[in-house]
Amino acid sequence: MGDPLPNSSARDALTRCALWAGRRVKQVMAAHGFDQVYIATDLRAQASGSYAGARRPAAAAALARLERIVPNLQSTRLQALVGALGDAGVRAGVEAAICIRSDLLLSSSSPCMDCARARRCSKLNSAFGSHLVARRTSYQRPSEALF
Repeated sequence: MGDPLPNSSARDALTRCALWAGRRVKQVMAAHGFDQVYIATDLRAQASGSYAGARRPAAAAALARLERIVPNLQSTRLQALVGALGDAGVRAGVEAAICIRSDLLLSSSSPCMDCARARRCSKLNSAFGSHLVARRTSYQRPSEALF
C-alpha cells in the first residue's frame, strides 16, 4: 500500500490537479478552436471561503500553475470586470450567467471521465456546478467533464 494522497487543500495536491485541469482545458480549446476561456473557480481569492486562511497559499499556487498552463486564463477583461464586483453573491450570479451562456462548459459536476481524478480534485456534488449543468441542459447547451 502506497503513501496516502495528500489532502486536496495541500499545495502539492492542488497544483497536481491544476496541471490535470490545465491539460484538459488546452485539449478542449484545441479540439473546438476556442481562443477564449473563462474559469469560475474557488481557487480565486474572494471567490468563496473554500480556500481562505491557511489554505489560501495552496490555492494561489494552484491558480498560478493553471494560468501558466493555459495563458488565455490570465488577466482577461471579463475576469477583471467580474473581479471588480464588490459583492460575492453578485459575482457568483454573474459567473453563473457567463457559464450558462458559454459555448461549452467543462464542469466537475458533469459525469466524470476519470472519476479518481475528479474525486481527488473537485467537489463532485457542488450545488453551483450542478445548477449550471442543469440550466445548460435545459437550454440544450453542451457540457463536458473537466476530469
